[in-house]
Amino acid sequence: MANHSTRYEACRQTLHRIWGYEDFRPGQDRAIEAVCKGEKTLCIFPTGAGKSLCYQVPAVSFEGLCLVISPLVALMEDQVKQLQSRGVSATFINSSLSFKEAEQRWVNARNGMYDLLYCAPERLATDRVQQELAHLPIWLIAIDEAHCISEWGHEFRPAYREIAHYLVEHCPSAQWIALTATATPQVRKDICEVLAFDEPIEIALPFTRDNLKWWVLHTEQTVERMMSSIVKVRDEGDGLIYAGTRFNSEQWAKRLQDRGITAAAYHAGISSEERSRIQQGWISGDIPWVAATNAFGMGIDKPNCRYVFHEGLPSSLEAYYQEAGRAGRDGHSSFPVLFYNAHHLQKAYEQLEDQYPSKEVLQRYYDWLCDALTLAVGSKMEEKVALPLDALVQRSGESAHRWRNLLDRFNQWGIIEARERRERALILQFRYPAETMSGIIDQIQDLDKQLLVDRIFRSYGLPSYHERVVIPWSETQIWFKGLHAYEASMLESYLDILMQEDGWLRYEIVESEYQIFLTDARQKTIPLDFSWLKTREKHAREKLNWMALYAETKLCRELFLRNYFGEDAHTPCGHCDNCEALSRAHESIASLSDVQFVMDIIEQGRINYSALRKRIEWPKDKLDDAIRWLLHHRMIEEVPEELLSYQKKD
Repeated sequence: MANHSTRYEACRQTLHRIWGYEDFRPGQDRAIEAVCKGEKTLCIFPTGAGKSLCYQVPAVSFEGLCLVISPLVALMEDQVKQLQSRGVSATFINSSLSFKEAEQRWVNARNGMYDLLYCAPERLATDRVQQELAHLPIWLIAIDEAHCISEWGHEFRPAYREIAHYLVEHCPSAQWIALTATATPQVRKDICEVLAFDEPIEIALPFTRDNLKWWVLHTEQTVERMMSSIVKVRDEGDGLIYAGTRFNSEQWAKRLQDRGITAAAYHAGISSEERSRIQQGWISGDIPWVAATNAFGMGIDKPNCRYVFHEGLPSSLEAYYQEAGRAGRDGHSSFPVLFYNAHHLQKAYEQLEDQYPSKEVLQRYYDWLCDALTLAVGSKMEEKVALPLDALVQRSGESAHRWRNLLDRFNQWGIIEARERRERALILQFRYPAETMSGIIDQIQDLDKQLLVDRIFRSYGLPSYHERVVIPWSETQIWFKGLHAYEASMLESYLDILMQEDGWLRYEIVESEYQIFLTDARQKTIPLDFSWLKTREKHAREKLNWMALYAETKLCRELFLRNYFGEDAHTPCGHCDNCEALSRAHESIASLSDVQFVMDIIEQGRINYSALRKRIEWPKDKLDDAIRWLLHHRMIEEVPEELLSYQKKD
């Protein structure tokens, strides 16, 4: 084998030939060098730092196969598509493939036809993959999104903790590299222990991004403030809105369109073709604004995104940092803005409780799912099965929304591999018999609304009074022909009015089917450690608490983030909203760094004014100025029983 300097130079040439870059970025160079030396490597690179190249470039440069463990079907498919567009031989094996397609790819992999093979961690436990591993020319194993390994990570996947167990035996001489964009010190330690990385090379780039202006706007009028902000900056760059739900995404796209701003909604309910069109339109600038759920962003690289607006509170600082970090990848000034109020926090806590149902609830859903898959206790699945979501809804009587959430959780916990097909259907039922409904329609004053309801009723009204009817989403588009006040893309909002305000019908919008694979044989009781699940819930609550602290802090936001992720940082950024507010309000004596210095001392424990004067040998006016600012922003409080003494506020 060539020495590591020769191998490193081969990687540089590959980088230039395939990706067009002259040299590696800081951090990438050290990671590539470690791989070339055969050392186990952990990379913690902020979003946009190019961590994927740390394994993709060596994989293309040297003989053999790089096995990439990736958590999301969409992510691995996007990365494979990008690699293939550059002429790199890469593929994936996941639950979206037919048995025949998967078999052909295994044959190709055995014959050395791929440089990279992507696989979900749950697949490693299957007998089929275990049989293949010993016959594959694997020389490099890359663990992408490695924070999923850690029980303390924000997207923990139990199957990730079994990776070493399944791979070490079959690939004893393979090199390892693990990569993530967000990892606290506790998560880093956990990753290395689980992967048995003894004395690894750990490469952590600073979490600071000088071009990002971290901002939080406290407002009770979120929609109005967001809209006015977007209108002000519409000519200054493209943006991304994380809207939380599918309905909110559609609403935001419509609001922007009504103001003459080209925008699109992106969520799991639209077809893959439409998703691809929106992605490409956003990257090219043809669609400058996208309103999306957190489904948007994986594998999408747009250098000149100037604004990332969050409507509501993400579940963790890790999630927020990754999503907000999609701004400013070209190094120019960009603005991640969080719109925040107490209602957002309350809603986030309610959603958290919804994510961790009781043991009894989870058992019921597990049984319903296994019954729908026609699995007896002890039976195993050989391949994925297409399961209509409506079949689960009908069997259980639970909503499609609830089923989507539970299937997502089962997928995350490793019970199933599930993929939602992007084909929507409308489930509709009128609340009144035909004669009554006809009379209601005749009394509707708004002509467009009357025509819309009449068109729906004529198409499906008669049978729908007696039972729910399932309508393919494509058929609903004909309801809007000739109607000027309505758009097909806003159907959900109009149906909401007809159901919530008028009370004329009930409806649900569901995906037509899931592709589902139960990862183990059906068991009598759901295969979950509920004490572990309780710990997970507690940890998720702690992460949400940190997210709320970030939103409410008066200190430098960049420092807050850097310290959370384990950096020993003390110098304020000077350009977040808190730093700028301090600079505007405080131009007299003490500087921002002076205030931070005083705060650092007070944080060490209660101290009175005289002791503080002795500790900090500043002019009295300067010290008083810093203390006044800290008191004004409620960072410290005056203790009544001790004149002019201060302590850190709890």
